[in-house]
Amino acid sequence: MDYQQKIFGKLLEKRRKEMNLSQKELALKLGYSNISKGIRRVDSTEIGDLVEPIVTKIMSILRVTQEERTECAEKQKKLIRDYIDSLPPIKPHIILRAIPGIYVRKQIPQHLSENEMYMFAKDLSIKMNMQLCLVYSREKRYWINPKGVYYIGKDFGGEPRMMLRK
Repeated sequence: MDYQQKIFGKLLEKRRKEMNLSQKELALKLGYSNISKGIRRVDSTEIGDLVEPIVTKIMSILRVTQEERTECAEKQKKLIRDYIDSLPPIKPHIILRAIPGIYVRKQIPQHLSENEMYMFAKDLSIKMNMQLCLVYSREKRYWINPKGVYYIGKDFGGEPRMMLRK
């Protein structure tokens, strides 16, 4: 689900109600001959299931601008970021794949620097001949293969992993 969807869906619902339109009336304006299907689509859009080109049509009917949609995206990102920031910090650890679908969390000494943690994880990966994940923080992870090649990944923001060699 995209970041703006929940807040943006609520904006669409609010705007529809301000224009004194029922979901049925909006479905008719959207051109649905099957009213039940139209009402389901309007309802699902208002709870955040945004499907193009229907969203664009609803925006046009309700006179919602692209700027308002972008503003909703920024508000939703801020809400998520604030929530993540409110969580207690993660202690760095390693995640190992025991068997398909089963992962094991391994603690690492907390007094190590980030580089020392990486070296610890790299040595473990080579020794065990398996890929593992060094979780350094909520946002920063090192994916290390048995040859010592690693990728840096971030969970929040959808940044792609970068391949690095050491």
